[in-house]
Amino acid sequence: MKKVAFPCPAGEYPVWVGADSRAAVAKAVEELAPSAVYLVADRTAWEYHGTEFAGLGETFLFEPGEGSKTISVWSSILEWLAERRADRKSLLIAFGGGVAADLGGFVAATYMRGISHLNVATTLLAQVDAALGGKTGLDLPQGKNLVGAFHHPIGVACDPRFLLTLPERQLRNGMAEVVKYACVFDPSLFEELQSGEGSALASGVAFFESVCLRCIEHKAAVVREDPEDRLGKRALLNFGHTVGHAIEAALGYSGIYHGEAVAIGMVVETWVGERMGMTESGLTERLRELLLEWRLPVGLDGRCRIEDVVERLFLDKKAEGGRIALVIPARVGHAEIVSGVSAELIEEGLRAL
Repeated sequence: MKKVAFPCPAGEYPVWVGADSRAAVAKAVEELAPSAVYLVADRTAWEYHGTEFAGLGETFLFEPGEGSKTISVWSSILEWLAERRADRKSLLIAFGGGVAADLGGFVAATYMRGISHLNVATTLLAQVDAALGGKTGLDLPQGKNLVGAFHHPIGVACDPRFLLTLPERQLRNGMAEVVKYACVFDPSLFEELQSGEGSALASGVAFFESVCLRCIEHKAAVVREDPEDRLGKRALLNFGHTVGHAIEAALGYSGIYHGEAVAIGMVVETWVGERMGMTESGLTERLRELLLEWRLPVGLDGRCRIEDVVERLFLDKKAEGGRIALVIPARVGHAEIVSGVSAELIEEGLRAL
């Protein structure tokens, strides 16, 4: 078990990477000594791995997928906690992927004005990104994560063994976030991923443990400089997300995974960068080839109306005064936040790809 000290405004919290996450969680619970422990868990993840954690406390199960990140599910969990007389010294454990971290974290942020929570991340996407950094939230029909709060966990457990039970599509969904880190921060990781998914996945747990540690350390470095996304530095972590979130919203949060939408978004945003003369020539094609190597989508392919995607771009949290901001990679390993990008240019990129 390896431990990374992850920064937050109050100091730092541990991120445990490796096998035996149950022991790390149990020790954290013992040290915190909460009045009670409650678990909010993705039903599918719980069916695979819940037996290891079942003795920690009562469990609320929600249906897997982005469709559970709603005000109605959040309200149901709050009422469930209140019925059990959970108090301000209770601990909530969010168990599952990115939806569990976002939903469970927002429950913890808002119940009794804030209780402690801990994330047990069971998907690759959650282990490298969603469970870290304190961003919690819910979706609205108009856009993704439009309701939310910063509420950092007391710890995050990332057990790569859990990833071996994921469906192949869900695993590749998480790899989109790994590609994001490689493109924005880590040229050597970009090159390693270009060697092919076959050789990488063949090493199993060792590959995922190594990838998780590298991505966690990149995110920790960014969050340390900009813990609540006030300076713009942290927005670099949103490469591909402006367009990706708009695609998810246009599709009603069904039919596409978050990482798949981000993969398309990364290609579009890089294409825009090349058209604006800010991105080195040929990077869009290199990125497309890498994503295709990992069997991730690189274009809309008729999934939804392009006009619907463009309309939702203006609800992105980085947009100000009707201007769209994108994270544009200048080259592998360096990206910049660019404001005032025209919707017409983004629409052209969606159509071209």
